[in-house]
Amino acid sequence: MDYKKEQARVTMIDPYKLWKKLYFNNEQVWTAAVRDFINTDLFANSIDLVLNTYLQYLRFHNDLVDRFTEESPLASKRDVARVAELVVSLENKVDGMELDFEEISDSLKDNLFGVKNDPSQDDLIGRIAKLETLMKDINTNLTALKKQMQATTKPVRATAKKDTPPKSENK
Repeated sequence: MDYKKEQARVTMIDPYKLWKKLYFNNEQVWTAAVRDFINTDLFANSIDLVLNTYLQYLRFHNDLVDRFTEESPLASKRDVARVAELVVSLENKVDGMELDFEEISDSLKDNLFGVKNDPSQDDLIGRIAKLETLMKDINTNLTALKKQMQATTKPVRATAKKDTPPKSENK
């Protein structure tokens, strides 16, 4: 029985070791095969053919989408981008106009405060009328003072003539 047991142990296959050996051997074989195929002109030509086919399909698809968006009532990306650009430029113009409006309104406020402090035309006419009456009063006072001075200077001259002897008599 011992003999049968030993044979049973020997004939038993370890699936993990078998799988590991198979995996690494296959990996080496496939790596070598793919490396050899990549280095051939056939691979380069096939990649070039696939790339050209894809680019042709992409052009066809873009043309088809462009034609569809032109014909359809829906907005395309270009339309939305163009409208967004117009909206941004309009916002910039509105902001500029708002700043200009604020500057103008500030200057108008300053001017209005200056106008309120300045006398109006009616106020100026009233002041001029008051000045004219004051000037008339001053003129009448001055003429009255002049008459008084003339009246007081005449008697002094007359008395001065009486007190002084005439020049012809002194000789």
